[in-house]
Amino acid sequence: MLLLAGLATRAGWASGADRPPADGFVVREWRSESGLPSDDVYQVAQDARGHLWVATRSGVVRFDGAGFFPVPGAAGRDLYLNLLPEADGSVLLVPRTGDPVRFKDGGWRREPLAAPLAGQAGGQALRAPDGALWCSVRGAVQRVRGKDHKVFGRADGIAEGSWTRFALDGGGRVWLASDQWLARYEDGRLVRVPLPVASELRLASSRAAGPWVITDRQVYKMDAASRPVLMAELPPLVGAHYVAAAAEDSRGWLWLGTRSQGVHVVGREGVIPVPTASDNITTLIEDREGTIWAAAIPGGLYAIAPRIYTLHTKANGLAATGVTAVCETAPGEIWCANGDGGVVRLRDGHIDHWILRHEGRVYGAVSVSPHPERGVWVTGSSSSFWVDGEGGVTFLAAVPSSGPQPASFTSAAGEWWLTMADGRVGRWNGASFQSYGVEAGLSERGVRSFAAGPQGEVLVGTNDGQLLRFTAGRFVPLLPAGVSLGVAINGILPMDDGYWLATAGEGLVVMRPGRNARVNALNGLPHDNLTQLVPDGRGFVWCGSAAGVFRVAREDVRRVAAGEAKVVAALQLGRDEGLGDANCRGLYGPGALRSRDGRVWFATRQGLLAINPEADALSPPAPQAAIEELRIDGEAQVLRAPLVVDPAGHKLEFSFSVLALAAPSRVRARYRLVGFDEGWVEAGGRRVAVYPRLPPGEYRFEVAASYGQPREGEAPAVVAITVPRRWWQTLWFQAGVVLGLVGVVAGVVRVWTYRRLRRRIERLEHETAIARERARIAQNIHDDVGASLTRISLLTQASSPLSPEAPKLERIYETAREITRSLDQIVWAVNPQYDSLESFVGYLTDFAQPFLGLARVRCRLDIPAVLPPIVLSGETRHQLFLCCREALNNVVKHARATEVTVRLAWTAPRLRIVIADDGRGLAAAAADTPERGRSGHGLANLRERMARLGGSGTVGPAAEGGTVVTLVVALAGDGTLSP
Repeated sequence: MLLLAGLATRAGWASGADRPPADGFVVREWRSESGLPSDDVYQVAQDARGHLWVATRSGVVRFDGAGFFPVPGAAGRDLYLNLLPEADGSVLLVPRTGDPVRFKDGGWRREPLAAPLAGQAGGQALRAPDGALWCSVRGAVQRVRGKDHKVFGRADGIAEGSWTRFALDGGGRVWLASDQWLARYEDGRLVRVPLPVASELRLASSRAAGPWVITDRQVYKMDAASRPVLMAELPPLVGAHYVAAAAEDSRGWLWLGTRSQGVHVVGREGVIPVPTASDNITTLIEDREGTIWAAAIPGGLYAIAPRIYTLHTKANGLAATGVTAVCETAPGEIWCANGDGGVVRLRDGHIDHWILRHEGRVYGAVSVSPHPERGVWVTGSSSSFWVDGEGGVTFLAAVPSSGPQPASFTSAAGEWWLTMADGRVGRWNGASFQSYGVEAGLSERGVRSFAAGPQGEVLVGTNDGQLLRFTAGRFVPLLPAGVSLGVAINGILPMDDGYWLATAGEGLVVMRPGRNARVNALNGLPHDNLTQLVPDGRGFVWCGSAAGVFRVAREDVRRVAAGEAKVVAALQLGRDEGLGDANCRGLYGPGALRSRDGRVWFATRQGLLAINPEADALSPPAPQAAIEELRIDGEAQVLRAPLVVDPAGHKLEFSFSVLALAAPSRVRARYRLVGFDEGWVEAGGRRVAVYPRLPPGEYRFEVAASYGQPREGEAPAVVAITVPRRWWQTLWFQAGVVLGLVGVVAGVVRVWTYRRLRRRIERLEHETAIARERARIAQNIHDDVGASLTRISLLTQASSPLSPEAPKLERIYETAREITRSLDQIVWAVNPQYDSLESFVGYLTDFAQPFLGLARVRCRLDIPAVLPPIVLSGETRHQLFLCCREALNNVVKHARATEVTVRLAWTAPRLRIVIADDGRGLAAAAADTPERGRSGHGLANLRERMARLGGSGTVGPAAEGGTVVTLVVALAGDGTLSP
């Protein structure tokens, strides 16, 4: 919740720098619905890191500007009276009852006071620059420094039963006030200081000279000689008896918090009330950024800061809410177009109004521009006027009206330029009017904005994105020929090396020689619809937009436009400054300016906005990220290095804070767990990062914060964590497992290898036995059957050729020879000593040459000189030979060939045998012997045999006549058939 505190000025101190702001204060409020444990707040303090400690009825919390973090172990501690931050980062808590306790390293420890004050009800406490702790109880004061304890009481001037209050002066000396008694501590004793009035007293520390002294009716400031100087008279119910808190700020103002009249500030303008929702103030402090923090019962927590802007609305002087244009005619004289409210002038704190009337008709004010002599030129809804500022409103009949004329401009030559409804531009010099359109180089879509060029020339931005300069009666483009931005140019800002253009949808366009660059929302701008650009003379440019008013640094924009950076740090005015949605409009102009007193003015839908660009609040310190807590499965861990986490944890929760008390809503926080996250994670409004169980390893949790877009060189808060390996994840265990697995695998391999070897030996023994048996059979056949057949042959040849039995014996002889040849083939096939490719080739050639020679057919052999040591089983050799014999037999019987070529080739794993003849071919042979087609089974047998071997047998014509028989069989390395 935000309260805007107005100021009632009064005569008082002489004019000077220590003057409360004329624009009043912005008050931000936090209550229980904002996360505060209770609306009853007793004490506020800022620790060494910058966090606020807030003591409430329901416990102590730390505050970073956005969230409240409970202090472990502080819940249930009631009636806190003093929070004393220490230089070592700890915080000393001195309660109303009981002993002090210190919070350090995540825990509390008691620090009891020495007798005789131990256990007594306490009042105010103070830590002096020399390290001494001053504590007040009723009727006495104790000073504790190390082992030195000293008590001051009635003998030292402290009234019995009274409460003593403390303060420090500019030299670090301790001052004490008790009822109507004032003293300072010097050399181990209390030295009384006289006052001109007898009154109940309150004290406030000071940065210079003596402390502040508040009486029932006055405020005094003790000078360097300890003499009271009257600073202000106090209104009723704001005197010492009612003051519960008092604090001097860095500007030299004195802040008073009362029990029933809220907050007041004492400055050179007197005593000024600052409205807060609660009037019962318990504590006032100033943080390092100059913000005043007030605690209240009930009421919660308040942040009070000087307002850096003034928003003129109907509530404070305007006749209507919206403002469309603004200009300055003289130092301190600001004019604005107030719509139906006419023309408004702000001068010396006064507001004057002029209503535009002509012939009984009232016109709304749309645009204003300075008149070269006095007053302003004004465009209305369909008319033009001169308001001289002295009461005169002159209708300009010579200036044509064709509808709304939203934008105007006064050139360096004192001429008035204005846009016209028909897309043309008008020029009025006070005596004559001239208009320009397409014929003068303007766009058909008309002009949106005006500006003065580097040499005072007139610049215009069009609705279709052209930037033009008026010279010699024409408008010439500044963009390259044929180049247009495609969107309206709402504002033009000439720069040293080019132009900045505020566009309607493309953000900020930076024009430089040879290059144009866009800076938009992707680069950190709050919005892409920009309306005005105003330099503030401090290295920044203020921008009006559809999302409100923001500021960018010229150097940031230059670096982004040059490709040296990706983002700009835009500072947008908003909730932290007490400003709502101050939307700016780009259709009207002039919509913004920098006045001669340095303020920046914007015409907005909500009113006329004036900003002080020199305000300290516009340059708050960078937000500081801090990692507050790590919880594993809900159990808090102590954040100490090295941080080793339990690998059994299922859920890790990192709580972090971002210290940004001045502008928390502008903070952008992000985090990452290096070693787990691939990149940064945007936190949004969350301040907790949750992760599942992490694998063993080294990790770094990092939190970074910035105002707006992240910038290079950010230093994140870091906590390094180690997730150790469980016993089964350790190297020695894994090494043992690996060795065990290796042993098991080795044992399995050994058993498998042994069994495989055993099976191989058994197979070899079996094959050897079979080979021996085959050899025995072959030998028996050769010796017994072969010998018998040979004997039969010899017997048939022993008879006389003239014998009548000779023909029969001859047939018996031939049959025996045929059987002998077949038997020889069988013996060759059965005998294992011939199980090789070389033996097969030898046997085939031994058969082919004589067989073909008897038929008077030449036999050519194309066989490699060196044959691979391929083993052929008996079955394979036999079937291949039978196929070859069938092919050669067909050549002899049917081909009528004169030559046969037998070619053998080995291409692992295939054996190829080609038998080619130069005979008459298949077709001629089939025509001469048709009975062969009906009853011949040779070729079919050939294919069947090859199929049984897993190979193929093909018969086809040769390229130059004849027939080709191709036999192909796949063999394994051991000569067996491949699958």
